[in-house]
Amino acid sequence: MDWKHASMCADVSNHVYQDGNDCKKSIAEYIQKGFKFLDKDGAQGCMFRHNDNKVVVAFRGTEPSQLNDVLADIKAWKESSETKGRVHSGFKNEIDKLWPDVEKWIKGKAVNKESDTVIVTGHSLGAAMATLCASRIADMGYTVNLYNFGSPRVGNYNWAEQFENIPTWRFVNNNDIVTKVPPFGLFTHIGDLKYINYYGNVRQSTWWQRFKDQMRGRFRALQKFQLFDGAFDHSMGLYAKKVRKNYEES
Repeated sequence: MDWKHASMCADVSNHVYQDGNDCKKSIAEYIQKGFKFLDKDGAQGCMFRHNDNKVVVAFRGTEPSQLNDVLADIKAWKESSETKGRVHSGFKNEIDKLWPDVEKWIKGKAVNKESDTVIVTGHSLGAAMATLCASRIADMGYTVNLYNFGSPRVGNYNWAEQFENIPTWRFVNNNDIVTKVPPFGLFTHIGDLKYINYYGNVRQSTWWQRFKDQMRGRFRALQKFQLFDGAFDHSMGLYAKKVRKNYEES
């Protein structure tokens, strides 16, 4: 994994919650050319060229005040994906809104299939959309890297098999509640887990070490009267801050 790219993706995933012009200004340091903001029926994202051989596609996550986002999250029944297997209906419906513009941009002059890597990223609902988008772009024959933050489970085991050939890094911050839904067994996670512990460090860890660290996080939260630790840990601002910390220390 490239920590510089991970930090950029975290920053972009944080700022894509802004409107188009504000988003562009906030991430200007990463844009070489060709910024395009996506906005259709409540689904949002952005695309741009980062450097000579990298382009970025990012998606906005859930905003509780947006009914469209809430409905997307709760439509947890399965339907056929555009590649293989079955996926969360609400997440698929959201990426379907933006996919025609993404596909047109990818197939146009924006991306060189022979030399470019498409970096796809997002947080929360945006991470689910990014995951679905990455599978579709890879299915078109392009080279794809996926960095997602606080992602829910997206598809079934058959669908997840395609990510054996898509480099994927899945960041989970301590007790982030969204990473635990929909229920295990109905859907599955994909990619290389990058667990951020209570102290803000990304460490390779066993399930038992993660369990102990999560208990530590809950206990410290109760001491500070933070009753919704899982929701607090889902903040994209926290992800961006902690990923940058690890990048600077790498």
